[in-house]
Amino acid sequence: MSAGIRLRCTGKWLNIRLLKCFRRRTVRLGDGAHMAYEVFKRTAARVDTPTLSIVPDGRISINAAAARICLDSGIKWVLLLWDAPGHRIALKATQKGDKNAHAVSIAPASHSGSLRATLFLKYIGWKARKREMIPAAWNEKERMFEATLPVEHLESERWGVVRVKGIS
Repeated sequence: MSAGIRLRCTGKWLNIRLLKCFRRRTVRLGDGAHMAYEVFKRTAARVDTPTLSIVPDGRISINAAAARICLDSGIKWVLLLWDAPGHRIALKATQKGDKNAHAVSIAPASHSGSLRATLFLKYIGWKARKREMIPAAWNEKERMFEATLPVEHLESERWGVVRVKGIS
């Protein structure tokens, strides 16, 4: 199977045909010249470490590894837990009927998920202006993800965060 395109080069139209190969793409120019392309090899690998991302619009996103854990464990609802002295959050599995439950939305291909946490993030004093990725640990016994938040993005007065003057 091939696809053709036309390019105008130095005042002359060149007909280019892209030939499909496993490792290379060959471009044939109208005057018989050849130009070979190399296929870009993806460097991405399957992610096995759960990560939470806190987004400025109030969502907590989970990566593919965390989404797989949620699917394998049947987690559709979580409680948001806050450990103020340790500056830690946890997403603990719960049932739909719990009045404090938050729904976890998982993308169809299980490559990510998210939950709305605007009021929770406001409560803990989260102040990051851009998305922050935070490594998380899966606690199988408690059925929850645990993560320690970077102190520089928390309101200092509320939770006793000590900052040196001149450093935000």
